[in-house]
Amino acid sequence: SSFCSRYFRHLEPQLMSLFDEAQALGLPVTLTLPVFSQKDLDWAKEKIPELIKHGAVDEVTVNDVGMKRFLKEKSRINLGRLFFKDPRDIRIPELYNGTSRPAGLDFAGEELCEIDPISKSLSLNRPVALHYPYCYMTTGNICKFASINKDEVLKFRPNAPCLFECQRIHEYFTEDFGDGERELFRFGRTVYYLNDDIDPVDENVVRLIHFPLKELSLT
Repeated sequence: SSFCSRYFRHLEPQLMSLFDEAQALGLPVTLTLPVFSQKDLDWAKEKIPELIKHGAVDEVTVNDVGMKRFLKEKSRINLGRLFFKDPRDIRIPELYNGTSRPAGLDFAGEELCEIDPISKSLSLNRPVALHYPYCYMTTGNICKFASINKDEVLKFRPNAPCLFECQRIHEYFTEDFGDGERELFRFGRTVYYLNDDIDPVDENVVRLIHFPLKELSLT
């Protein structure tokens, strides 16, 4: 989970058995961490080092500076997609149709950087991991789906308790923003758009992180 600490806590009881299966198959695991809310932070600082000790976990992707510093002596670190704050909006053809270079790449250290396909073409000056074929467009601490079953006065609260409605519902829609029909999804707190225009074969793309969003949600 890159975006929701509640969802990460929900997954945590299943992770050890998943790690055991991965280790039996000889598959290394990248543990991806969200930006933890304040009420989840103490839990995360206690639990995450325990997860990292499992032999299957060979690296951790973090999405904020605080967690990077906390784990710097405990694991190999990747910089997650939330480190890169470049404009990303498929509704604006001038942004999507051009060539972009994620600005954060110029300031990152030696860690592997996970980036999104924010436009049709990327200019890369270092090895990266590319999320494909969906780019996250926006995310936040308020989950629309978490409000479904709440009283009106309790809807749309940041980091609100939920029944993990995101596992049962999502939004999918298409629209033409002036340069052809585009596909957008809302999963949990995050809106994604499909970018299958980009060619992921680039000498600096050393890892593709495939997100089978449509395959899982529309079948």
